[in-house]
Amino acid sequence: MDKVAKRWSRITSSQLILVGLILGLVVGLFFGEKVGWMEIIGEAVIMLMQMTIIPYILVSLIAGFGSLTKEHAKLLATKAGLVLLMIWAVALVTIFLTSLAFPSVEKASFFSTSVISPPPPPNLLPIYIPANPFKSLAEGSIPAVVVFAIALGVAFIRTENKMDVIAICRTTGKGLNRVTSYTLKTMPVGIFAITASAAGTMTIDELNNLQVFLLSFIGVGLLLTYIVLPNLIARLTPFHWREVEQMSRDALVTAFVTANVLIVLPVLEQGCKRLFKEREMDNPQTDQMVDVLIPIAFSFPNAGKLTVILFVLFTGWFVGSPIPLAEMPQLGITGMLSLFGAVNVAVPFLLDLSHLPADMYQLFLVGTVITSRLMSIAAVMHLVAFVLLSVCLIQGQWKPFNRSMLKFVAIAGIGLAMLVVPLRLFSGWLVNNGSETNPLVAMKSVGKVPEQVYAKLPEIYRGGKYSLTDVAQIKKRGVLRIGYQPGKVPFSYFNRSGDLVGLDISLSKRLADDLGVEVEFVPYEVANLNTLLAQGYFDIAISGLEMDADSIQKMRFTPPVLTLNLALVVLDHDRHAFKALTQKAREGNLVIAVSQHERLVREVREKHPKVEIVELDHERDFFSGKVQADALLISAEEGYAWTLFYPTFNVVIPKSKATPYPVGYAVAWQNDALHDYLDSWVEIQKVRGVLDQEYRFWILGEGAENTEPRWSIWRNVLKLDEDQRRDESNNDALSELHEQPTH
Repeated sequence: MDKVAKRWSRITSSQLILVGLILGLVVGLFFGEKVGWMEIIGEAVIMLMQMTIIPYILVSLIAGFGSLTKEHAKLLATKAGLVLLMIWAVALVTIFLTSLAFPSVEKASFFSTSVISPPPPPNLLPIYIPANPFKSLAEGSIPAVVVFAIALGVAFIRTENKMDVIAICRTTGKGLNRVTSYTLKTMPVGIFAITASAAGTMTIDELNNLQVFLLSFIGVGLLLTYIVLPNLIARLTPFHWREVEQMSRDALVTAFVTANVLIVLPVLEQGCKRLFKEREMDNPQTDQMVDVLIPIAFSFPNAGKLTVILFVLFTGWFVGSPIPLAEMPQLGITGMLSLFGAVNVAVPFLLDLSHLPADMYQLFLVGTVITSRLMSIAAVMHLVAFVLLSVCLIQGQWKPFNRSMLKFVAIAGIGLAMLVVPLRLFSGWLVNNGSETNPLVAMKSVGKVPEQVYAKLPEIYRGGKYSLTDVAQIKKRGVLRIGYQPGKVPFSYFNRSGDLVGLDISLSKRLADDLGVEVEFVPYEVANLNTLLAQGYFDIAISGLEMDADSIQKMRFTPPVLTLNLALVVLDHDRHAFKALTQKAREGNLVIAVSQHERLVREVREKHPKVEIVELDHERDFFSGKVQADALLISAEEGYAWTLFYPTFNVVIPKSKATPYPVGYAVAWQNDALHDYLDSWVEIQKVRGVLDQEYRFWILGEGAENTEPRWSIWRNVLKLDEDQRRDESNNDALSELHEQPTH
């Protein structure tokens, strides 16, 4: 027993953490989603470790600044500021160059409401100005706490009889450090729980969607943590790379598995002090500077946070609108300023600022299990570099700058090339060999009613026999006849299996089911719609029909089913498309294609007589190149759906003046009875949330892809859930007898 106890005592905290990490991976892969609940244990451990952090920052800053002399405070402000600017510049250049690893590819996405209603800009004042310090402490607003602590600490520099207060702060800090050392012993358990939950719940599909970004993000995170920043320290200070790595190893491992930098601040503080003592480079004020620099550095954007700018660059690549090299410096400065706040605020803000789809932020959230850990280790090394470089600069212990920087550039450049070239080749292989499938062609409309789809207008309906069909007559004949436009994505189109699907098709099947009849779909052309309805070729017309002052005089419409937004589709992914199109309009050589929107076309011709309008038989003529035009006037919702089929096109929406318009279902002008029924039916679907559900599925693409249960050894290899799945399948079959069809 004594030997076992001795061997156990020799295991370091880093080794225990790694053991917890490995065991968590094994348990997560074995049990899958069954261990998702273990995330609660991990969160409890992290919260336990966080309880000392904000008080520690407060007392350490007050004691650190309060014990400084006036001259030393000036040195700290000027020289530490220069070091911080240098680290920022090095990190941003590394991030921008890493974006070269993205291969050439063209992609598109579903419509997002963010393109017409951008998120408000982040409000940084409450984050950094402690109008009420107690509120900042209670809400955990660390930057505001830092500002308050620095202000009070600086005030103590010239305050007499301050040593009693400073002594209390130092004693309190030592006590908080001891509490932290106690809570660190629970970290292996927390790491095990967090890793098991993450490994058990993250799906392979989610990883596949992020593979190019994740590989690049992992690469830049490791490059900054183990090559660029340690190399900068080794070139400019007497410390060697191995010394820095050994000192920060425990903190790096802990930050990686917990995705939390706060809990390792005391560890970093003690490690930096120990390095100076072991090298005999310390003086009476070295410890004070370390105490002050670490909390200060934490409140500023670090290299780890700056890596999220890579996601903005990735988003531009992903949607086919890469950010030009000339705009990268502006993105870096803006990103650095926005990252004074939280990453969750900065990323949507940067996406909007770069005119990129804000819904891509959801893709970023999918990968946070990995990205947050890489950001954390890069942040740890940023803090180490900032403290060591700043203290050495203040104490006059830097190596010759020019020669050292040349060596740094050479080593960092080699490391960057060894990262970017293989990543670009491998990412290109992944993209070219991946299963790039348009989700729209696989989407289905679920319904229980029998249906008949006609490819052309059937002869048996000629003559207007059913022109005044009411609900009673529809039920009597047992068939609801719906007029639809073929290829009107995402409202009515044929999927990969040849089935007629779409938002309006799905709602039509619900309507037929509520009436207790079968449904027939009859094709029509917009130019003949009024005549076809009046003569009774079909009962109701669907397919995203625009409601305007002209159309409501010819047909009766239901209340608006949806509100769409006008936009332009252009061939190139050009964020400045409107500027270019405006210039063409002034020169008199702008050609706009349009297939509907008659009233708007007349207004455009009146206001811009030099603009040439080309009317299309079908939107596909523009995308296929059959009709040549500079832009297509279409709803943004339809435009995004079309770009899924033709990703070389881009949807452009003027943020300053969105132009919404309603769409609904139409019946013959004289068909009052059916119109009254439809009015009430549409209102019922709105109240029940059916319209919102269909909108999210067909327009936003939520749930468009079938999700399989998470793969695990327990479920897929040992087949231990077969009986449970069989019971669930039987229950689902019974419940379908009583439920409305859903996606």
